[in-house]
Amino acid sequence: MIDSRRPESKLLLFISTHVTKLCILCYTLGLAGFLVLPYRDISENHYHSENALLTGLQTPNYGTKEQRAADLINQEFLRIRESTNRDVFDSLASQMRDYGMTAYKQEVSFKQPLPAMQNQNLYHPIENGTNVYGFIRTGRAASTESIVLNIPIHKDRHNYAVGFALSIGRQIRAQPFWAKDIVLLFSDMGYVGSQAWLQSYYDMKSDYVKGSPLQERAGAILASLNLDFPDAMSLINVEVVGNKGQLPNLDLVNVVWKLSYQNSVKMAVGGVYHKNSASPERNYKDSLKMVSRMFLKQASGFTEFNHATFLQHNIQSLTIQGVTSEDYRKTEAYRVGRIVEGTVRSLNNLLEKLHHSYFFYLISATDRFISIVLYMPPLGLILLAPALKALSLWMDRKKASKEKEDEVTIDEVGEFIPRSLKSNKQEPNNPSPWMGVFYRLALAEVLGVLLYFSPFFASAWSAMYGMDSDRSLTLIFISTYASTLVLPFNTLVRPLDDRKAFDNLHSLLRIVALLLFCVTIGCTAVLNFSLAMITAALTVPLLTPISSDSKRFKPIKVGICLLASPVVVALVVFYAADIFFNGDYDTLWNVASTKLLKSYEQSLLGNSWNYEFACLLIHPIWMLFWILAVAKAPEKEY
Repeated sequence: MIDSRRPESKLLLFISTHVTKLCILCYTLGLAGFLVLPYRDISENHYHSENALLTGLQTPNYGTKEQRAADLINQEFLRIRESTNRDVFDSLASQMRDYGMTAYKQEVSFKQPLPAMQNQNLYHPIENGTNVYGFIRTGRAASTESIVLNIPIHKDRHNYAVGFALSIGRQIRAQPFWAKDIVLLFSDMGYVGSQAWLQSYYDMKSDYVKGSPLQERAGAILASLNLDFPDAMSLINVEVVGNKGQLPNLDLVNVVWKLSYQNSVKMAVGGVYHKNSASPERNYKDSLKMVSRMFLKQASGFTEFNHATFLQHNIQSLTIQGVTSEDYRKTEAYRVGRIVEGTVRSLNNLLEKLHHSYFFYLISATDRFISIVLYMPPLGLILLAPALKALSLWMDRKKASKEKEDEVTIDEVGEFIPRSLKSNKQEPNNPSPWMGVFYRLALAEVLGVLLYFSPFFASAWSAMYGMDSDRSLTLIFISTYASTLVLPFNTLVRPLDDRKAFDNLHSLLRIVALLLFCVTIGCTAVLNFSLAMITAALTVPLLTPISSDSKRFKPIKVGICLLASPVVVALVVFYAADIFFNGDYDTLWNVASTKLLKSYEQSLLGNSWNYEFACLLIHPIWMLFWILAVAKAPEKEY
């Protein structure tokens, strides 16, 4: 890294001298730089990168006639839902065949990943459902590509997108210009139904979600639209965030935005409607709210909208959701139908998969976005703070080593002999600090693995104490987490006899911890920027000053380090998000239990890796800082 035999440059001397000020400056500039990104003068306008889409140039065919047909279909299915003698899915398949489409049924089963307690026995509840899917074959080309319209069937209410999809399907069936197959998928059980259908489509297996084999397939799926409409709509809401922080290609969002603008339909993104105002302050507040909502959804790592399951298979997808609001007048339903029709027709024009536009972005307004080019530098500035601190500590070590080599000793004859010419063998009582760092790092990772596998013992705990599995899982996770905090007191941080060896070991451990934190957060930002940014913004100012030097402020450092732990940070973020966005003032225990169970369950289903990220990456790194915070330096110095 730095050769101690060369004179230090002025830049390195400046960093070493003013490292604390530089760290504060980098963190402040990074945080301020991110907060100014929602300004309209900084964010970018939506634009099409794929010219083949030809959005809005087609003449819309969906009108009031098709809307009346959709209303009749929805009324018929409402009567079917109220009747106990007729099955909704059989009626759907029959209706599709009447319109000239091929229609099939798929049986779906979902085994709950977490066991339940019944009569003092544990078992995995199994839910069964039915998917209905059909194909509208293209008449102009071979069936090599397809577009999916996914309509979730809810048990507690009717999805009026059923009528929209069937009326659009009947219209498409009579038109000759379609170059791709259109697949209508009516999925049961929420995201589970679409996940089972996709697994069967691609011949994939799962321990929890199973679907019967498909009787027919279409070509490669280019894109998918998930539709969910109420009876009356004031505006549409577009959901883009998928599982594991995935986002659809921005061109797909731009298509829906442009069509909604042409058809005079208000469009919200992520549940937030941004109305352009003459006041820059109002525009900034709305943009910041939209970015914050998208930020937290992406950082959570999981969404229950069906489009997320398509994104996991590299299929560009989003959800168009109808919203009824008393603040805005109702819009004509056929206008929303034209948005769906125009989006499918634009996708029909594609010659290849969507790839020209951005896959990494944050939407700050209905017509504006923040690209990865803009939001990565602020995160880099925040991570520069611990990196500079690690560099300064390394330079201090090299400086101390150089001074030690330049010392001279007098032998028995009285000659001056440089210490560097003496034996390089280390003293028995002073082992290599690298071995000490490796030992602590390995044990911290073992503790992270133990925390990760702790829920596996919840079943045994439930059977032993007759406790519900949800509660036992939460308790055993908290118990394991607490034990990882107590363990270092008796094993890792026993006082050393030599103060110099103690300082040498812990300064090197601090450097390794800071660098591992920077590298881990930087790599995470490529996969899920929101998760990396939240983690860095909340923990960098708390973890960077943690050291084992001072005894006077030891309790304060222990408390600060505890606040920066992954469990505390996650709990604070989720609790604040529930209050800020949902107005839900639930107890901390309920919030912790609910979020932990959801994160662990989705980890087992393969829909999220936030649980693995916290247990196997962030927690072991944080344990290194915890070891520094609780370490006791020896009073003697040799």
